[in-house]
Amino acid sequence: MWSSKNDFGFEFKCHDSREWIMSHVLIAAMSGLKIDKGFRLVIIGSGPTAIGMLHRIYSLITEGIISEEDIQVVILEKEKEVGGLARSITDEKGFTWDLGVHIIGVSKYQEFEEVVNSAVNKWNKVRHSVKADLSHLFKSDNPCSNYVPYPVQHSIPYFPPTIRQKCINELNELKDLRDLSIDCSNFAEYSANIFGNTLLDIFIRPYNRKVIAEDSNHGLHSYDYNAVLSTLPIPELSKISALIKDVDLKYSKVILVGLGLKYPQCEWTQFVTWVYFPSPDTIFYRCTFLSNFNHNLTPDCNQFWSVLCEIGLEANANFVEEEVIAQVIKGLKLKGIIAENNEIVDKWFRVLPYGYPIPTVGRDRELQRCHEAFQASPF
Repeated sequence: MWSSKNDFGFEFKCHDSREWIMSHVLIAAMSGLKIDKGFRLVIIGSGPTAIGMLHRIYSLITEGIISEEDIQVVILEKEKEVGGLARSITDEKGFTWDLGVHIIGVSKYQEFEEVVNSAVNKWNKVRHSVKADLSHLFKSDNPCSNYVPYPVQHSIPYFPPTIRQKCINELNELKDLRDLSIDCSNFAEYSANIFGNTLLDIFIRPYNRKVIAEDSNHGLHSYDYNAVLSTLPIPELSKISALIKDVDLKYSKVILVGLGLKYPQCEWTQFVTWVYFPSPDTIFYRCTFLSNFNHNLTPDCNQFWSVLCEIGLEANANFVEEEVIAQVIKGLKLKGIIAENNEIVDKWFRVLPYGYPIPTVGRDRELQRCHEAFQASPF
């Protein structure tokens, strides 16, 4: 997790180079536009894509490719802070929470790493330790004995002998038969073609089922523009632009529940960064021990630690906040993460309406239809 200020004075946090690198694709798409004096670019949203675009424009100005006097950039952001889903929030009790967990690792995009390293003089580097709960496989009475290192497909040697051999046999059979270009009719077929049916049943299917969960008044303003960069979810952009109707893109929403606790902290969790939970016996699919990343993420590192849980729901699903928090606490106790005598001093709750895109069969075709409609306009 990182934060810094760029040359535009915006403080931002980022977790992934994929959105940021999209700005270069967008700059290329704009290359056909004539940028001369008075060119006005409106950017909707201020997440990593927008920040990447700002950095790229700044680079083009410093390289003398475009003139600072020729372009005016307007950023529209509904929140008080920039960063989109890649930002962090410090609540009234002094605990800091991610909007979803954002971690920077090694990126295949060299320029992204160069920009990140130039933004911060000294990084707080943490060696990540990730585990997955396979209590439905091991069935140990000791919750700590039900975890394996993640990725799960690399932990087959830890599996019970019969299951382990089934996985090995299936992977050996797939080794010569695997065809990544095969036309799979759904995500399950694709996963089985990569991992085999046993791994699919043990982790891939149940975990993704939990993640994708598929079964302010400021008045109106108008802005002149030559081009618009929208980082909104496509269904939202279709509503406000009226350029395309009946967008058929599926997505899930994510609920975030953060708990601030007084020490002691369960010993095994002190050296773990995050854990995955595929089994339906917990409401959350992942929990992250944020206080293990940096002492500054709690109001007092000598007294408190914190854990952030993520829950996936269908886009239109209803819920009761108090019940969700109660189920999270129950699940954390079940999995040996918090003890009965742990004192909870902070409860943080946030809903992300657009959590994860769902990889439906017709998604690529629908995306192409939407992009063609938007790009025919100045978007």
